Amino acid sequence: ISVLFNTAPELMIQSIQNGAVFNEGETVVLQADANDVEEGDLDFDIQWQSSLDGFLGSGANVQLPLSIGDHTITASITDTTGATTTQSVSVTINGLPQLSLQSPLNASSYQQGDNISFIASASDLEDGVLDAAIQWSSSLDGSLGVGARLSQSLSVGSHVITASITDSAGATVTQTATVNVNSMPQLNLLSPLSGSLFMLQESVKLSAVANDLEDGDISVNIQWSSNLDGFLGTGGTLMRNLSLGEHTLTASITDSNGGSHVLTTQVILDQIQLGVVVSGNGRKKFAELTWSGSRTAVDIYQNGNPVGTGAANGTATYRFKDQAVFKVCETGTNYCSVDVVAQ
Repeated sequence: ISVLFNTAPELMIQSIQNGAVFNEGETVVLQADANDVEEGDLDFDIQWQSSLDGFLGSGANVQLPLSIGDHTITASITDTTGATTTQSVSVTINGLPQLSLQSPLNASSYQQGDNISFIASASDLEDGVLDAAIQWSSSLDGSLGVGARLSQSLSVGSHVITASITDSAGATVTQTATVNVNSMPQLNLLSPLSGSLFMLQESVKLSAVANDLEDGDISVNIQWSSNLDGFLGTGGTLMRNLSLGEHTLTASITDSNGGSHVLTTQVILDQIQLGVVVSGNGRKKFAELTWSGSRTAVDIYQNGNPVGTGAANGTATYRFKDQAVFKVCETGTNYCSVDVVAQ
């Protein structure tokens, strides 16, 4: 009688150690060697099982992601006589944290100096709420801070904003949004100087220069207005006659991305003050003129004709018959008082 003794096959898991941790979605590589004294290499027939996911595949090399949780991975080999050898290892699949970026929205635009809200929420299956650990950064400005809510301005340019969260197992999830911060246009008001005095009928020069980082020279788009006279026109240089009074002049510029810059200046539009006192009667009347407020010497007119000159502030007396119209003008100009009728 001959008795044959079968030797059970040998099996060795090669690829993962007991207690290994993988992240959700990560490919787990299962490798093992199987040999039998009688049958030789049995790698091709290794069977793989998970305590959570069931049958995983067969062969010396199986690669696949596993579900979240604690798995007991078992490799088994059975020879032709039915002898079976198994080996098991424990692995954990860590659930990735969940990250939701609410603000800023992707492709949003802001103006230079704007406070931008950075808002996100984060949670993890194992760790719970992780809002306080959210990390924020900008591709241009670097680290922005930590937390679920931040508010701050960014430098001019196109930023990739990244929110990231890392759980206690080292798994990191990121969300990004691209935002553009528009450079504010620069506005330089050249004239008139604040506090300047002009006479009624005198042309006031409105001049300014506007430049923008993205748009270049945009002086032609400067808008001018007066609190007394309303809209005055558009352009880098205008000549305008303004009404009598104290004007607040506003120059404003808006670039192609909606960024605006506003400057104001104050000017006074004045007029020579003329008073006339009549004496005498009949055809022998005298008009005593008193004037003030001129910036220069003056020309004196009677019935539209020049009849004399005087200092910036002064008096003069002229004879007339029946009725006369007087006015006083800055020398050589039409910057004059109102016409005063003497009779």
